[in-house]
Amino acid sequence: SMAREDLKSLIALSLTALEDIILLKRDKGAPIRFFTDIESAIALAQKYSMGKLNSCYEALTLATSDLNLNSNTALTLMSILVNYKKKGN
Repeated sequence: SMAREDLKSLIALSLTALEDIILLKRDKGAPIRFFTDIESAIALAQKYSMGKLNSCYEALTLATSDLNLNSNTALTLMSILVNYKKKGN
C-alpha cells in the first residue's frame, strides 16, 4: 500500500541520516550522503552515544525487514519504539 511505501521511504532516509551521524562520530572528515550542513551533523553525532545510535539503527533496520514481509504499518511503527527501548534506551 501507499502508506507502507511511504513508511519504507521515511525509514530509508532515516537510516541514511543515521549512517552519516555514525560515520561522523568515528571520523569528522567522513563523506556524508544525507546532511548538507556538516557542522549540524557533527553536533548531532556528539550529542548521542554510539550505543543509542546503534540501537536506533537496529530498530529501523528490523522495521524495514518487517515491512518487506508485509507487516502492518501501525504495528511496525510501534515495534520501532519497542525494539529501541529493549536495548535499554
